[in-house]
Amino acid sequence: MKQYRLEQADPNVFAVHQVIYSNSDIEMWYDWNTRIEDTKFTDQCYWIMYDDDRIGGVVKINDTVMFPFITPHFLIDKRCGGDY
Repeated sequence: MKQYRLEQADPNVFAVHQVIYSNSDIEMWYDWNTRIEDTKFTDQCYWIMYDDDRIGGVVKINDTVMFPFITPHFLIDKRCGGDY
């Protein structure tokens, strides 16, 4: 049986994924480096794992979950009848 879990993420790598997949406005007056720095406000970032597959991420501080995102490959596989 496949299971979901959270796995601690490297904040630098997580920030890139969060900026790309969060579906938030990428305010065009920012350059890429500034946008990444704005995203790295905490080291409490986690990947959402489905067995060994990274399918998204969240920021979790204490009992609060914020800024969730799902990566497109997971959404596409799910719609096409993948085994997720």
